[in-house]
Amino acid sequence: MNRLFVGLMVLGVIILSSCNYEEPTNEEFFNELQKTMNDIDSYSCEAEITVIGNKSPAEYSATHSFLKPNKYKIQYHDGKQTISYDGKRTYLIYPEVDKSVMIKDSKEIEEDKNLFLGYFLEILLTSEKFELDNEKEEEKDYLVISVDLPGSNIYRTKGKMWFDKKDFKPYKMVILNNQGEEKVNVYYKEFKYNIELSEKTLFN
Repeated sequence: MNRLFVGLMVLGVIILSSCNYEEPTNEEFFNELQKTMNDIDSYSCEAEITVIGNKSPAEYSATHSFLKPNKYKIQYHDGKQTISYDGKRTYLIYPEVDKSVMIKDSKEIEEDKNLFLGYFLEILLTSEKFELDNEKEEEKDYLVISVDLPGSNIYRTKGKMWFDKKDFKPYKMVILNNQGEEKVNVYYKEFKYNIELSEKTLFN
């Protein structure tokens, strides 16, 4: 009888505890996300990118490598081009012809750079206005952050990023035009934080 009583008491405590549990708010998840991101010095991932234009969508994939605060490397999987930025200069590397070109400014390079998580967070932290939401996809819960993108490109005016609420890894990014239409979709895979990454790795 005593064992039964103790068992019922334990069951009651479990039920009461589950009833009192409250899901953290989006703001609380966002605060934890900020703490996690502040501890990240480098990362790499595979990016599956779809650009939606007037004709059929263009699809391509690339490996993104990022070193805090703003150095990066984009290796396109078709092997035709690699882009690297050392914080001051941008280099276009063409492995097929063993050629490297240094450039100062390029609209296309700037748009590719904005597909990095690091630059999205930089925009987010300097923005006075952003929106938080939550969404469930494939039985996973995501924190969705929306922020206006700087510049005057009417085809890329707002960015939305989905973060897994369990580990705060990015799941996908969507870029919208000034009409609220999706123009770029990026899915992030094999995301790794604080990997062994150096300037030698990025630029040699």
